[in-house]
Amino acid sequence: MKFLRIIRRIFFSFGVILKSVKYILRNIQIWPLLILPFILNLILSIVIFIFFYSRILELINSGLNYIQLEDFAFIPDLARFFGIIFTLIIVLWFFLLMGMIISAPFNGIIIEKILKEHRIQKVQRYKGVKLLIFEMGRAIKFEFIKILLTILIFIVTSLINLIPVVGNIFFVCINYGFNIFINILDLTDPSFERIHYSFKQKATTILSNVDLFIIFGLISTLLFTIPVVNFLYIPIASISATFLFIKIFKDSNNLKSEP
Repeated sequence: MKFLRIIRRIFFSFGVILKSVKYILRNIQIWPLLILPFILNLILSIVIFIFFYSRILELINSGLNYIQLEDFAFIPDLARFFGIIFTLIIVLWFFLLMGMIISAPFNGIIIEKILKEHRIQKVQRYKGVKLLIFEMGRAIKFEFIKILLTILIFIVTSLINLIPVVGNIFFVCINYGFNIFINILDLTDPSFERIHYSFKQKATTILSNVDLFIIFGLISTLLFTIPVVNFLYIPIASISATFLFIKIFKDSNNLKSEP
């Protein structure tokens, strides 16, 4: 029975993304809340890409001027190619931080709507200016913690990465696994904050319901690494995380939804 329950929850984790897409398509009134942050994130990312790439290109060109390249004419093009890749990495990193902050107030309105539709009680409710302040403050606080934890994990696992083959594999697996975990935390944070959960309580709840979150986390982490697609996926991921929270809320012995 326990095995069947795990399987059902894994399928629910996958199906919740499709459920979120259907929810968006049915509720045309929330489309402006999806389109505006998408446009803002897209414009900001283009500006950031142009800014960083121009600076990186200047550094590359100034460095190449000091090197004799008559016999290695391909090096400038190769250097510029890696400059583009490095810039994309910076933009993606910046997106994962700023994208969530910019989208937070818009997603917060949708979250409030979903919680009300599912008649979820005993949660802190926000609207108007209070919602804006709450969501912006929450998002900035979480993204700051996210930066610190990501840097810490990267530094610690870099020592493991010094070990050939096995260490390299562990380095990739640990960092990718951490990204999945922190993305799930990030997406469920708005809902958990509404019941005043501490960071430890949020992490414990996710780890104790890993079967419910694993597929959602894998898909979300993958889609967040694809430019433009990640902008489109943010609201879908936020809505999906809210549905997963509601599932836990209703199933928990300590958290019950009122009829």
